[in-house]
Amino acid sequence: MTISDQDSAVSDLWELGVERIFGQHDIPQSVLVSGWSKVEDQHVWNDGIECVQTLVFRDPGRAITITLECMPFIRAHCTVQEVTLFVGGLRLGHWSLMRPDVHFLTATAPSNLLDIQNGIATLTCVWLLPNACRPAIAGDMRELALCFRAMTLS
Repeated sequence: MTISDQDSAVSDLWELGVERIFGQHDIPQSVLVSGWSKVEDQHVWNDGIECVQTLVFRDPGRAITITLECMPFIRAHCTVQEVTLFVGGLRLGHWSLMRPDVHFLTATAPSNLLDIQNGIATLTCVWLLPNACRPAIAGDMRELALCFRAMTLS
């Protein structure tokens, strides 16, 4: 990590215990690495069967709990969303979501999965969403599974 990379990472730091909103005014686009739809005002959808995000925060010296507030894309042609979270190749959680309600998904990343440099920890989350499907709206080619609304690290 270069000095300028570290400065950029520090400006995107997550504070532990503070809820961040997946929207235009909070979580920076730079943490949404791949597999994301256009960021909307208060949320962002995945686009495809996998989406990747990078979380940057001060080294807590311990495991990190990730809590995601989300809503699955459930329709007549898409009745269940399977959600699996991987960090460092390790499966941290799996959920089967069958109701189009708000859900809170919680998983813990052991401290040995944190990439720590100069007191700054980085965690790359890979969300596997194999049941992503098109919304059946003319011209909408996205493959949706999960509406990401908010996240807290603790």
